[in-house]
Amino acid sequence: MKGTGKTSCDVEETTRAAFTGKVDTVFVALNHQIWGTFDEKTLHTTIHSEKQVGDIDLLDFIASHTLLRGGRVYALLPEHMPDTSSVASLFRF
Repeated sequence: MKGTGKTSCDVEETTRAAFTGKVDTVFVALNHQIWGTFDEKTLHTTIHSEKQVGDIDLLDFIASHTLLRGGRVYALLPEHMPDTSSVASLFRF
């Protein structure tokens, strides 16, 4: 499915997709956090290398919004993640 536009290992793209209900299935790395912010009006994601005031764990955000919209979430050991990413998603459309 890689290269079809129906998958992503990009945190910013997956955050937007989870919020809008596009994610069918997401895989997240266990014991990993990606700190940042998400603006629900502009759908803009900002990633920080370390936690800053007002940050959220974007992996938790992705997982919870995927579940809220009827998607599936799987937590994997980091070494089992595709493309050495902390997130991998399959889109509905």
